[in-house]
Amino acid sequence: MLPFFSGTLGSSASFFFLVNASLLLLLVPVEAIAAPQPQVCAQIPWSDQEELGKALDLNFPTIAINMSRHWALTEKVADINGLRDLYPKHEVFEVSLTNDGSFYGSRAAENSPIGKARHRPASITLRWDHFLDALLGKRASKNAYGENFNDPPPEIGKVHLGVIPDTYIWYQNGQTSAMIREALLPLVDEPAKLMEKEALSFFIWLSAGGTTSNLHYDPSENWICQVMGEKELTMFAPEDVDKMYPVSFEDPNFELDIQQLLQADGSLTSFPVPQQYKDNKVYAAVDNHAPDFELFPAFKNATPWTCTVRAGSCMFVPQFWWHNIKSFGRIDGVSADFGLNMATNMWFGNPVRKKRPGVMDLMTMSKRLKQALKATRKHLKKKLQRRQPGRSSSGPEL
Repeated sequence: MLPFFSGTLGSSASFFFLVNASLLLLLVPVEAIAAPQPQVCAQIPWSDQEELGKALDLNFPTIAINMSRHWALTEKVADINGLRDLYPKHEVFEVSLTNDGSFYGSRAAENSPIGKARHRPASITLRWDHFLDALLGKRASKNAYGENFNDPPPEIGKVHLGVIPDTYIWYQNGQTSAMIREALLPLVDEPAKLMEKEALSFFIWLSAGGTTSNLHYDPSENWICQVMGEKELTMFAPEDVDKMYPVSFEDPNFELDIQQLLQADGSLTSFPVPQQYKDNKVYAAVDNHAPDFELFPAFKNATPWTCTVRAGSCMFVPQFWWHNIKSFGRIDGVSADFGLNMATNMWFGNPVRKKRPGVMDLMTMSKRLKQALKATRKHLKKKLQRRQPGRSSSGPEL
């Protein structure tokens, strides 16, 4: 339907316009006509529970405005002393460290059957006060040390935080503990009532920005609640699973899962993850921020959704929706909220809320995903061999 007409299209003048408009369309490249239009997430006040319930039933990404604005946690960390007192200063946390801001991202790998390998960040244990100082960009004190959580022989031992380059990025990566559960438990009641089920788990994420996650999906519905800073999400519906070119990295015949390791001089090296510690987490092979359309042609037809969730609001991420997340803070030149980015996750399991007809269920998604994983490996093997004729093809047939 053409939006230029408010009545019927019965006149000869209207017919002439339509015919000529159709001819003009022939001059436009097919790709330009067929390209899906980006969608933007709905934004609904948290106070309007009825409208939020309807939005959740539609199974689309939705932002609940002011959902976390008046949380006790939000009000506590608004003051620097409250932030420092969030945990006892000697409390030890496991946090992540990377040199490029990509957490569990994939990088090109020459001998990989899918052309990529996953790179896990270095996992470091250190005290809360030392971690917060690192996030705030403060100079490390004399007794500020960290240790690799995974420290294979020969062990590196304690590393003084002062030797770590300022360009490296710290991240409290989905941290949970008895203390965190105690802090978040009172906040879960209202979302649980809206979701009509109990939360499975909840986590805190904390960084100084500059971070990005690989494009992936989660099997559970969840809320991302922004306490400090803001996040930008790019999302794709479950129906686009084939266009995501899904891959996993647990193949026992190849070293596709790589762990970073902090060295005594502050540099980061890496080693292959032992098979018993690999997982079958699924990611998109395509980089949605810089897609290679020659390698991933179907991605052109995927419909992106863009959503920005700011401090005080929360984002509903429906089950099976593909997403990657950029967090902004001091690293990106943002000074608000002490230049930090804090969010909580609340995960809700099956069964999902009542949904509109046609929403993909668990059985359908599992079947589609299995088919897409197999198709992607065959597709990438063929494409990569054409690009690199001398490429190794060792390993089992895909």
